[in-house]
Amino acid sequence: RKVTAGRKMSEAECAELAGFIRNLDKSAAWSSRINRISVNGRGEYSFIPDGMKENVHLGSPDNLKTKLAMLDDYCSRISDSTTAYRNVILKYRNQIICRK
Repeated sequence: RKVTAGRKMSEAECAELAGFIRNLDKSAAWSSRINRISVNGRGEYSFIPDGMKENVHLGSPDNLKTKLAMLDDYCSRISDSTTAYRNVILKYRNQIICRK
């Protein structure tokens, strides 16, 4: 996977990123679709899954399983609608925020 960081990452942040990728690899649905990951200067993760045009903002890599389940909900319930979104924000607990 290709990772782009907004600043030099500390050793702890690199370890966190490695853990994120290991956990991502456990997801049968998403592991092969997420190939480019961005980490901004605040340590928040985002990516554009293969086959989608939306930029997915995870925020912290905590609760990845829950956030990927929310992304599944977005794909099955919202993305098929006629409204096109540029950003899908999953960083808030139990919320899917879509922005044009």
